[in-house]
Amino acid sequence: MNQTLLSDFGTPTERVERAIDALRNGRGVMVLDDENRENEGDMIFAAETMTVEQMALTIRHGSGIVCLCITEERRQQLELPMMVTNNSSQFQTAF
Repeated sequence: MNQTLLSDFGTPTERVERAIDALRNGRGVMVLDDENRENEGDMIFAAETMTVEQMALTIRHGSGIVCLCITEERRQQLELPMMVTNNSSQFQTAF
């Protein structure tokens, strides 16, 4: 990623601190991965504070796919099926 595009947002440490502060205060953050990986952005919200409006924004303006960070045990308790049975994703993203 062209780091010069991020200079107005502070140093890497400052950007992480601002992101954590945003999540603590009920706001979302956009995290971009490397252009040599998936070259995409992820909208991230804390589940504890996410609003209906934020979820609607995520679905409407994202891919329509909402991913959760949960343990396998919790996934089974909630009876959530995996999205794919044969994961052929290049980076083995757990869908």
